[in-house]
Amino acid sequence: MDVPTLAELQALVRLRRQNAHDEEIALDFLMKSTQLFVTRKEKCWWCLPEKRPIATEMLHIFSIAEQTSRIIDYKTALAEQLARCTTCIGHYYESKAELRVRYSQIYSAGLVDNFFLGIEQWDANRIAQSLCQAMAGDSASGLIVLFEALCSATNLLYYPEVAAATVKYITSRIDAGNPPKIGTRLLPGVMALCVHDDLRIQQWACRSLKPVNSKHTQISADSIVDVFACLLKELALRAKSRTPYALSSSGALPPHIDKVNFPFSSDVSLWSGLRMVLGKLSDQSKQDLLLKLDGYPVIVLQLVMGLTGSDFVEGLRAFAGIIGAADRRAVWPKISQHLKITPADFAQVVLKHQAVRGHFYSDTTEPADLSDDGLRDLRRKLKPALEWVLPFINSL
Repeated sequence: MDVPTLAELQALVRLRRQNAHDEEIALDFLMKSTQLFVTRKEKCWWCLPEKRPIATEMLHIFSIAEQTSRIIDYKTALAEQLARCTTCIGHYYESKAELRVRYSQIYSAGLVDNFFLGIEQWDANRIAQSLCQAMAGDSASGLIVLFEALCSATNLLYYPEVAAATVKYITSRIDAGNPPKIGTRLLPGVMALCVHDDLRIQQWACRSLKPVNSKHTQISADSIVDVFACLLKELALRAKSRTPYALSSSGALPPHIDKVNFPFSSDVSLWSGLRMVLGKLSDQSKQDLLLKLDGYPVIVLQLVMGLTGSDFVEGLRAFAGIIGAADRRAVWPKISQHLKITPADFAQVVLKHQAVRGHFYSDTTEPADLSDDGLRDLRRKLKPALEWVLPFINSL
């Protein structure tokens, strides 16, 4: 059988999409596409626009229960291909999201969920295994696998084997004096690790985010909603919130949020991590996110009001990052309705709080140091206690 050309496969993709329920067309497409992509071992499937629709349509193979040699060869080739190119990895996850939207218009919700959960589980097993192998092998290939683990928050939040392998790989690199460097791209998985319970991992993640400039970094709310939805669910549990809307009143929660299995930080570092992540989002991304997850201001403030000492200041700073982007027409009416706290009540609590007031007092009777260094030190001392003021005013 002759190997089909790209043009022939592109025509088959169009035919397949026009006849989504025709299994004969689907099998013909899969047979011919695996000939080109698997038998000839094409290096990149996803980063070239002319190949991407074919590669995306080939994911239909995951709906076939029978594991023939051809299907096994396809999955092996796909795994090898994703371990070579970070650009392909990014397009792979984007293509899966686009395919889910299209399949949702064709098949039942149950079929679509099961299909993509099957791919997710395959991805999770593959990534966890590859990270474990990378610790004893090539560091360059390990970084590519790490990139994939962090590329989608789903990998870490819902699959503990991936989170465990990721933590182990990063820790091994830190111990060897060669912590992984991931550049200036804002990856959802790194955001999740900023609120991880392992302090060394959290510190690595926060340091990795430092070079990211929110003004020049665009990330869609859809790509990070899992991170913030799962964290909000954790916060709501800690707040013992029974408010029906506490997570979202817009139906924006991920479909499998109940399966979240991630060790969130249990101390003040949770608030500093949340503040770091919020600070790396553009104003538009934060606004879009809070429209989807409008329970954030209420749940976070409910928890912050119960904090003491320096924990209160860190929680306050995180809350400032939230109300600064929340819908100003709704944020305080909702807070007032559910917590019985008005803006004036909030301001009084903050201004009277011992942890905040402590930033304004000095234990020395020496004259104030008004030199450049002295003023910089004063700024560092006062900033945490005053960071909330402008976002608070803008929320009114």
